[in-house]
Amino acid sequence: MKKTLAILLIALMLFTLFQGALRESVVKADSTPIWPMFGYNAQHTGQCPYDTSTNNGTLKWKFKTDYPIRSSPAIAEDGTIYVGSDDDYLYAIDPHGTLKWKFKTAYVVSSSPAIANDGTIYVGSEDDYLYAINPDGTLKWKYGAGDEIYSSPAISEDGTIYVVALGGFYLYAINPDGTLKWKFETGDKIWFSPAISEDGTIYVGSWDHCLYAINPNGTLKWKCDLETYGPIFSSPSIGPNGTIYVRAGSSYYDDLHYAYLYAISPNGTLKWNYPLGYERIYPSLAIGPNGAIYGEGDDNYLYAINPNGTLQWKFETGDWLVSSPAISSDGTIYVGSDDNYLYAIDPHGTLKWKFKTDNYVRSSPAISSDGTIYVGSDDDYLYAIGGQGTYIITASAGPGGTIDPSGNVAVNYGDNQTFTITPDTGYHIKDVVVDSVSQDAIDSYTFEHVTANHTIEAQFEINTNIFPLHIPSGWSLISVPFDTDVSLLSCPLIYYFDGSAWLPETATLHPGRGYLVLSTTPSSRDVILTGTPHSSPFSLPSPGSWQLIGNPFASPCTLSSTSPILLIYFFDATSSTWQPADTNNLQPGMGYLVLTSSPGTFTFTLKP
Repeated sequence: MKKTLAILLIALMLFTLFQGALRESVVKADSTPIWPMFGYNAQHTGQCPYDTSTNNGTLKWKFKTDYPIRSSPAIAEDGTIYVGSDDDYLYAIDPHGTLKWKFKTAYVVSSSPAIANDGTIYVGSEDDYLYAINPDGTLKWKYGAGDEIYSSPAISEDGTIYVVALGGFYLYAINPDGTLKWKFETGDKIWFSPAISEDGTIYVGSWDHCLYAINPNGTLKWKCDLETYGPIFSSPSIGPNGTIYVRAGSSYYDDLHYAYLYAISPNGTLKWNYPLGYERIYPSLAIGPNGAIYGEGDDNYLYAINPNGTLQWKFETGDWLVSSPAISSDGTIYVGSDDNYLYAIDPHGTLKWKFKTDNYVRSSPAISSDGTIYVGSDDDYLYAIGGQGTYIITASAGPGGTIDPSGNVAVNYGDNQTFTITPDTGYHIKDVVVDSVSQDAIDSYTFEHVTANHTIEAQFEINTNIFPLHIPSGWSLISVPFDTDVSLLSCPLIYYFDGSAWLPETATLHPGRGYLVLSTTPSSRDVILTGTPHSSPFSLPSPGSWQLIGNPFASPCTLSSTSPILLIYFFDATSSTWQPADTNNLQPGMGYLVLTSSPGTFTFTLKP
């Protein structure tokens, strides 16, 4: 035992030396968070600089909490995802879907967290407190706002945190040390997050029908009175020319109770308004690269409004839209719906794909720098959506015909015909919907005595012979599910541990072995690997000492051994530390350092 512990110490010392010798060659990531706050930035445009053109809607992983997730995620510069849950916790989850820590508040966390440049996470709770939490999950301070904090904090360039409480009339400005800088009173309740313009002006809407513009010192700059049309139901969004967009309801005295999208000039004058449906609690807006404003109506449509106030297009979903949109650099709009789907819509208003969860999607999505989409659902899960190969094909056809992943549809009309869903080589059927009713994923359906057209919707998912391997910037411990040429990783250093020494790998990476790799790219990335998956269970010799192993599959698995496993660790790339691992939940793409008491056999088994 003393000998094995000494070997571990030597291994860790060698690893530390590798880090020190090569530190200058590692390109450090920008300290700015990837997705800092609700709506991506303090202007709440929902528009980010990350490309998602290769994201076709495949699930990477999902993480379960104990209650619905209505909070929208924020993403730190190291890829850590922070999200609140109705189970009273703020969660920190690494890019592989593994829990780093969770922080308990006294009530529901529906507020979306915001991340400062120093890594501090700010989040409100319905226990009436704004929390400042260190990146290691410890409390920095908390501030009592006197009522539930449902909305999300906004952080200005000087580090001031702006937040409102659900039943209060105040906008609070909090210093980074947790002390009150000032508070500004409006004429009625404020429900939604403030937005901050590039000149530092803070905009917030109130139930007194007014949009307020407040100077950074807490004094009123102006207010735009919308009393004719009613309370403000969303966070403001600020366009590139300074125009403020906000949604407000109709007059209390108007029997129609209609709601409008408003465009307001930076000097407080009304430019135009556009009707979006009957009055209710609406999500916030987003602004696309072409200047289009995206907002939801209560008719289940996502609206794209031109900067001059005219309709560009509208896209129908299956139920109410409560989620706020997020927009990638390629112009794709992502939004959740109460029909349980996350939608990906191209800039022309055409469906690219949609991803099904098991309950409402009221969380607003966040986009990571590698193109992964993170979104919560009322089914208690946070979803990471980022693979290639999922397709949605919708066809209106008679009772006979075929659909395949290329979108080819052949129609044969007549009674008692069979409509065949054909997955094609390399794909399987993930979901089929016939006339808006979800079906079991079988290959064909027979319609009896039906002559009218039907709507057939098939979702095809790429099979397990393609795997996106996630490689963080800097050092990480990885594994592969297929035999892979080392050149595909584009990493200058790739090592494995043979039980006594670190050895360079220069040719082929093999499933079952863990590899310590150095990536010199400024941010994390995904490498698409292809190959033939191994059957489960998968066996590997155990030397009876320390060894680097890896999940040999493209899905989570369990690990057992004929010789007792004494210790098992994974390498946390975000903190450069070894952490205890769970043998019942080895993650795909991850490597592990494991110690057994004597020679034997490792067995990896896919989880059901």
